[in-house]
Amino acid sequence: VIMVTTKRGQYKNRNIDINYTHGIGLPINQPDFVDGYTYALMKNEALYYDGLPLLYDQSELAAFKDGSNKDLYPNTNWQKEALRDHTVNNQLNIALRGGGSKMRYYASLNYKNDYGILKKNLTEYSDRYNSQMKKYDLNARINLDVDVTSTTQARLSMFGLLREENRPNRSEEEIFSSLYHVPSAAFPVRTTSGLWGGDYVFKKNPIAQIADVG
Repeated sequence: VIMVTTKRGQYKNRNIDINYTHGIGLPINQPDFVDGYTYALMKNEALYYDGLPLLYDQSELAAFKDGSNKDLYPNTNWQKEALRDHTVNNQLNIALRGGGSKMRYYASLNYKNDYGILKKNLTEYSDRYNSQMKKYDLNARINLDVDVTSTTQARLSMFGLLREENRPNRSEEEIFSSLYHVPSAAFPVRTTSGLWGGDYVFKKNPIAQIADVG
């Protein structure tokens, strides 16, 4: 059995407590991925040791290296394209506690938010919706104690919670899985003609899943 006792008021006392916290979140421990040229070299090496024809010839490797044809030989840093350098969050707590000779009260208001790590130009890509990963929490509590008589006490306890979450059509797990799964040499974020990049092997464009799916 677990018994949770919330704070109550105090006789003949008044106290106000206000606390505000501003935080910055950094995407640490992110994996490092090779560039498009290095990926193409490693792909050729793997095929060579399997006794299979190489996928890229020297001219194609050079195109990866010099970026002369990014539609066919891209070098896409998916994490850099999708993620901001940091996130921000805020938390505000206000508590009132006190009472007189017969009534005591305790009231608290807590608000916190967390602004996502996705780049603003992607999450506000369309006027139809905002796909940023955001969270808002607001909760309020009121505890009242009244001495009706010397032997009778009335208690009122109320608690309310509001929570709002916002994210792209895809879950966070799907988004980061795509960012980690699609190699830099697969396809560009966008082609030179303005279309979202893609192919028949990896299929899903991680940036398009953030910006243009909802």
